[in-house]
Amino acid sequence: MGWFEDAYPWVPAACANGHPLGPGRVNLTFVVCDCPAVADGRGHQTVRCRTVGCHAPAIRPPGCTGVRDQR
Repeated sequence: MGWFEDAYPWVPAACANGHPLGPGRVNLTFVVCDCPAVADGRGHQTVRCRTVGCHAPAIRPPGCTGVRDQR
């Protein structure tokens, strides 16, 4: 295991469309969230596949029940 797997153990090996995920193959985005998994009440990161044309949904950490509107 490398640094990516250690820091993001909740990210699967592939997106919902089967594209491999890992360093250089994902976009990490910080999102505002009210889920109980967020101890400080601000948010956490989600992961999206960077494969051109892939529209797989964002991958959220376990326990994430929803994302707040950031406006």
